[in-house]
Amino acid sequence: MQLLLSTVYESARLLPAGPLLQRCSLEHDLSLKSSITLPAGAILVVPLQLVQMDYSIWGNDACEFNPCRFLSKATGLKDGNSESLIPILKEERKKESERDKKR
Repeated sequence: MQLLLSTVYESARLLPAGPLLQRCSLEHDLSLKSSITLPAGAILVVPLQLVQMDYSIWGNDACEFNPCRFLSKATGLKDGNSESLIPILKEERKKESERDKKR
């Protein structure tokens, strides 16, 4: 089961659902790690294919299909680099949002 899920993750990484991801900083300024600040109301457009093929995030085999990158020897399935795996991260945010609404 873990190999199947890691294969799905890797497929989503290599073949993102859409070409771009748009986000808007609605309420507050957003400071990025690179010391760039996005003002409130700014629209950030992220080219998904570039993020999902970034060697600095995924390693030298970023362009190759390798579901094992999501497997850990000790525990089976690992988180991978979910901050960079945008299709999966979107689903996690949806779950968090639903939990917040219930509170």
